[in-house]
Amino acid sequence: MNNILKIIAKIDLRPHVLLVLLLLMSLNSFSTINKEVTIDITVNGAENDRLVYAVPVAGITYLGFSKKARLDPSGQFQVRLEIDHSGFVEINNSRKVGYIFVQPGNHYQFTMDHHKKDSFITIKGRNEAGQNFYNQLKHISPKYIGSLADDYVKDTIASILQAKIMKKKEAELATLNELYRNNLIDLPFFEIVSSDITCFFNLLLVEIIRRQFRPAKHPSKSFGKAQSVSKQMGSLWMETFKQYPVVSAEIFKTRWWYEYADHYIQFYTEYADHGKIDIEKLIGLFKKGEIHSYYLKRAEKHLSGSYLEYYSARYIHNAAYQKDYEKELINLFEKWKARFPKSQFYLYVEPLIQPIKKYHKLIEQDYSKEVKFLETGESINSLGDALKSFKGKAVYVDIWATTCGPCKKEFENNDGLIALLKSHDVAMFYLSVDKDRNAQKWKDMIKYYNLEGIHLRATRVLIEDLKEKVYENGSMVIPRHLIIDRNGNLVEKSAARPSDLESLKRQLEKI
Repeated sequence: MNNILKIIAKIDLRPHVLLVLLLLMSLNSFSTINKEVTIDITVNGAENDRLVYAVPVAGITYLGFSKKARLDPSGQFQVRLEIDHSGFVEINNSRKVGYIFVQPGNHYQFTMDHHKKDSFITIKGRNEAGQNFYNQLKHISPKYIGSLADDYVKDTIASILQAKIMKKKEAELATLNELYRNNLIDLPFFEIVSSDITCFFNLLLVEIIRRQFRPAKHPSKSFGKAQSVSKQMGSLWMETFKQYPVVSAEIFKTRWWYEYADHYIQFYTEYADHGKIDIEKLIGLFKKGEIHSYYLKRAEKHLSGSYLEYYSARYIHNAAYQKDYEKELINLFEKWKARFPKSQFYLYVEPLIQPIKKYHKLIEQDYSKEVKFLETGESINSLGDALKSFKGKAVYVDIWATTCGPCKKEFENNDGLIALLKSHDVAMFYLSVDKDRNAQKWKDMIKYYNLEGIHLRATRVLIEDLKEKVYENGSMVIPRHLIIDRNGNLVEKSAARPSDLESLKRQLEKI
């Protein structure tokens, strides 16, 4: 720019022309402001080299809208991005998660140490004192909200409950204020984290109140008898949303806004409109395949613009991610896309809709010739009875259910699994523990995943037998895999999964 000024000085220009030129040059200098952010990531003691990270999309960060990468042999990876506005970056490896609030034109160092139980995240760079404080908060994990809310379920006096939550919130905000007063964090960091903490504790408070009802969030699950709460709790519920409304720019880009808005739309507005949560109505909508349409229609009533765009995108994404392949979601996605054709969230939601479209095409087709069902399934009440059909053959048993996400994730390895089993002359037996209401979905998913092998949906008596013989009367966790030898003996109660074919191969070679 200095060289340009020297050239201008040698040219005889009128004052007003010179002024225009200088103004244009000034505007051009603003357009070249550095928007790049770099994050040098180091992971110590990682169980694997898989890294999942989410960057701000339209200024909002959600791990579901994420990217995947591989750490190099030294456990390092660099994230480079260009952003117009500040926002959180979420980094996940081996069930540990950390966050950085990034601002354009800055470089950060992020270290995750799996050898440490506490304070396993260290950040260097802008606002590092505040970054490290934020990552040490106990409620940083989204999974924490449910377990923490359960701790307060017995607090049924509204004023006492509110005082407890306020005390915890004020303690965290006091630490943040001290960092700001000591110039250890800047104003943008102070504002977003302050709003984030406030939104979290508001969410916690309303979630505790909801749990006084004891209905589960998803209508397919069991509900408690209570459909209402005390007058004082109802007033506190209303007061919280009145003082901290969902439509608020202050909290919109915090990490907790969606959960807060979701609670408001799915629970509070039901209560505010009807004086209770009509459980039977919600169950009926779920059974008819209309529950998602109902909730998104309510969202349209209370949200608009960017609030509705993000809420709807994330709602559809969350529902599709469950891999229940609900046809209702296809139409809802198309409506959302038509309403927000330029949405930056499209790239993250659309890939989850395509499998649903494929699913509903495949289930109209016939079963593969390699798919067979035990014809006497209803009379099979023990694992021993089920294995009679495999007399003289070794068997690999997959205990699964259509509602089990990890079970369905394992099906991605089926090609390699079938090849391995054939090479060792081992039969494939899929044993579903689905309830009667999911009988059709069980058959449909067999088609969709092309599960070659013998199939049986367990009776209640058979499930009790499995609990005793396989789970030794403990919790029935799935997926679970078994190996049966050629004499019908259960030789592996917890066999390697299809995702670990090398370990499974070693186990099969022993029988």
